[in-house]
Amino acid sequence: MVTRVGLALADHITSHLDELCESVLAAQKPIYVDQSKPFLRAWLQSEADYLRGEADRTHEWVAMLSEGMRALGGGIEEILEQVRIFRDAVARACEGKVRGLSGAELLEILLEQQDRHHRHIGAYWAQRMREDVAAERRRQRAMADLMDRPFAMLDVEGTITMANHPFARELGMPIESLNGKEFAALCEADTAAQVRRAVRQKRSTQPSFFEGTLVSAKTRAPQFRFSVQPIFDAHGRRDGVLVFMRHLYTVRSENSDLLADAADQIIGIAPIAIEIFDRDRRILYRNDFATALPSTDAMSTPFCCRLSFAQSDRAYACPCDWVFATGETFQGEGHLVLGARTHWYQAVIAQLEHSDDAPARLVCMFRDITVQRTIENQLMRQQQSSLASQLAVTVAHQLRNPLGVMVGFSEMLARGLPPEHIPGAVNKVLRNGLRCKEIVEDLLRFGQGYPGERVSMSFQVLVKEYLQPMFSQSDCARITWQLPEEQTYIECVPAQISQVFFCLLQNAIQTGAAEIHFTAHCENGWIVVRVRDDGPGVPPELREVIFQPFFSTGKHEGALGLGLSLSQAVVNDYGGRLYLEDAEPEDAEPGACFVVQLPRRKPAAPEEYVPPSPESPVQRRRLLVVDDEVDLLEMLEMTLQMRGYEVDTTGTAAEAMKLLQRIEYDAVVLDIRLPGDMSGSQLYEYIAAAYPGLAKRSLFITADTMNYETRKFLEKVQRPAMEKPFLVYEFAAKVAQLFDENP
Repeated sequence: MVTRVGLALADHITSHLDELCESVLAAQKPIYVDQSKPFLRAWLQSEADYLRGEADRTHEWVAMLSEGMRALGGGIEEILEQVRIFRDAVARACEGKVRGLSGAELLEILLEQQDRHHRHIGAYWAQRMREDVAAERRRQRAMADLMDRPFAMLDVEGTITMANHPFARELGMPIESLNGKEFAALCEADTAAQVRRAVRQKRSTQPSFFEGTLVSAKTRAPQFRFSVQPIFDAHGRRDGVLVFMRHLYTVRSENSDLLADAADQIIGIAPIAIEIFDRDRRILYRNDFATALPSTDAMSTPFCCRLSFAQSDRAYACPCDWVFATGETFQGEGHLVLGARTHWYQAVIAQLEHSDDAPARLVCMFRDITVQRTIENQLMRQQQSSLASQLAVTVAHQLRNPLGVMVGFSEMLARGLPPEHIPGAVNKVLRNGLRCKEIVEDLLRFGQGYPGERVSMSFQVLVKEYLQPMFSQSDCARITWQLPEEQTYIECVPAQISQVFFCLLQNAIQTGAAEIHFTAHCENGWIVVRVRDDGPGVPPELREVIFQPFFSTGKHEGALGLGLSLSQAVVNDYGGRLYLEDAEPEDAEPGACFVVQLPRRKPAAPEEYVPPSPESPVQRRRLLVVDDEVDLLEMLEMTLQMRGYEVDTTGTAAEAMKLLQRIEYDAVVLDIRLPGDMSGSQLYEYIAAAYPGLAKRSLFITADTMNYETRKFLEKVQRPAMEKPFLVYEFAAKVAQLFDENP
């Protein structure tokens, strides 16, 4: 979008192009100065054109810069650093020199442009990685076809993902028809059983060997010696197997060495770096990928011994020592620092063979994940920065309006209002205060989850007693309810899961939909709920972002954009799914359809009825309330006194201890964060030691539940707690429960 400040900056860049180029070059490392010169003018002119609303050519210069840096041996981290240097140099050169453009506005424009550059760089490198993977795949297929013995690669389900021409010839089938077929279906029954057994062994790192027969379209049934070797993904998980076959007459006529055979058939074509060495660290085999690793000229030292592993056992110098000692497989990430650059590798180290008369040998597999780690770290930093700033701006904006109303009417009440206007003013203060409370609670739920105890509940009861009363009669009339005929139970926090359905239905209502269908049916062990409306639907470009936190199309109306993200988090926590159903191309129905899948549960056993005990006469209780907020303390004191309690208040733990030594209290209300040398949690520990009976009638009030130490303390003491802000009637009910629990 073209803006006034953007146009001002564009004009300044165009008129001071040479000066800006010199400023950027002065900030460059000497090695990159000559390489940067061809890009600078093109980049600066491109930025000026973009600010004027002309075509965005960022992808062009990103490609030029990336290829130039790659030619100098630089990676994505150097390219991202170049973008930062460009941004900082332009900021210094333009700050205070563009009329009508403040420093904050300049920084905001440059940060937005940097984010755009990072997106293009990420997309460019992702494309390069896809091309590298495709090239590697072609290389694997070419190498497989060069083998003179049958070969096939299977996925974790035993389906063929790649095969060579010798294998196709043995079967008498076209090679194009083999992909996607189950390998075991091409074998005789006993052989198929052994193949399936080898594929199912998820934990084994050892190859399997057996004799078997293929089912061939030819007149003969070829017999082979099968070698099934597991393969692993970048995280060290089983990703399928490689199957090699040798004619039995060839196997019987050769006295082959197992290690040489494995190196010849398997390790040489594996698309990862592989080393094999014995207990004396003598390198027995190293494939081409391992030879290309940094500093592999010292062939006598295994590559794993040069890496630093953060998670390795300190009792062992290298994870390979641990594998030799325990026989277990090691999986982890290690790094190697060369000059100013850190290289990261995913490593899997496993015992290859072991017997009484032969020393153990290890196979080490390495995969370079440096680019992946760099991109992940960069994206994580961007997301954290963006989320933090967006959260601060959103909270400030959302709280400013209701707080403004509350301050204004409170001032009018303090100065004096005509009696007939007082109820309306008080009602507005209360309503906006509740709005502030809702905003804070939404953010707390987003940060730490929704509290509450799950119970087994009938889905029909949940809808009729919790969900439907949340809508007005006019809104409820627009919704068609279709529930399962049989009683269906789910385990949930009723108020929480009903809020999820309320969010989906309320979104449909706000789109202006005339008809909304809420349908639920049972499917195997699930209850599946669809919320379908005839509104405008979700545009294709928004389908991937609607579940992201703080995304909303109604922010101009005050929406936070937390509803769908919180709802999805809640449903995921229950072991279910919440997603937007894909519209079929031939589906002419308008609107959107959200689907919620929840696991079904058995109904809870009915509780035994216990008749209520006779009410005891009301006793006058004395309470101590400790909080450092003076106005809040006065409100709580007034609330409790109106309900017949005697109340003492204080704002510090030291004063509270003096009162406890002089007066016998029936209950105590504590804020966890208190000024001075003693916190509320420490005061509670003093009360628990000196007045254990009083500790059993304690209630905590706090605004610090996002703090890990606070949550840990509350879990430890198992005492009731309330999050600020809260309603006074809820507070009074909690205080009353202190005496119900401890008569």
